[in-house]
Amino acid sequence: MKVSVASEAAGRPCPYCRAGLEPGAQAEKCDACNTLHHEDCWDENGGCTTYGCANAPKRAGEERATPQGGNRWMSRPLVLAGLACLVLLLISASTFAIISVLSGDSPVADEESESSTPTVSSASEEPTVAEPKPEPSFDTSSGKAFVRSYYELLNKRKFADVWDVLSSAEQAEAGSYPEWRSGYERTSSTDVTELTTTGRMGDVESLSVSIAATADCSGEVYEQSFAGSWTVDLEKPEVVSASFEQIGGDALPDGC
Repeated sequence: MKVSVASEAAGRPCPYCRAGLEPGAQAEKCDACNTLHHEDCWDENGGCTTYGCANAPKRAGEERATPQGGNRWMSRPLVLAGLACLVLLLISASTFAIISVLSGDSPVADEESESSTPTVSSASEEPTVAEPKPEPSFDTSSGKAFVRSYYELLNKRKFADVWDVLSSAEQAEAGSYPEWRSGYERTSSTDVTELTTTGRMGDVESLSVSIAATADCSGEVYEQSFAGSWTVDLEKPEVVSASFEQIGGDALPDGC
């Protein structure tokens, strides 16, 4: 607003041109910050020269900054609204999926139910069931029982099972498994005739053994008698050592 420069304001510099204000001269007083300006300085500046004053002229940069800042703050509610809508959609989808699974309408549930349906085979397709292989029975209740079960399996020609209970020393002395097995090719039966326990230390027993063996060679039957000593370990179980010598009966011909 236009005012006359009072005596107390005389000489005060104009904030625009820095020249002193003359007493009684017409001046422009800012009604926002009360700063005095020369009239022509006010008009030339386009308003108050005080930085930040409401009557200060708007600069081009400030005019651009204001709408940008305004748009940024105005866009925040829109972003929040969009996020809220997304959350609601996710909750709705999850709820629908749970209801579908519980009601049995879910495609996944249908696939699982179909895959779990047993397939009924025709009557002509009988399943093949493998019969379990009976385990060889070695009676380890005593040394005598172990020797008798050993010869029972030998008479049943369970050679592999009998070979497995021979100690590594006995297997080494007998040679390879085929060599040991070939020694029983002509033997048709072996019976224990006498069995005596001669010693015992823990699970290891020593026994005196007598056997009667029958061999078949080229249609001829030969009967033989053997006597020897055994040492067995009932815990493993294992034939620790065994030795025999023929004490009676027929001698097998050469090549038999």
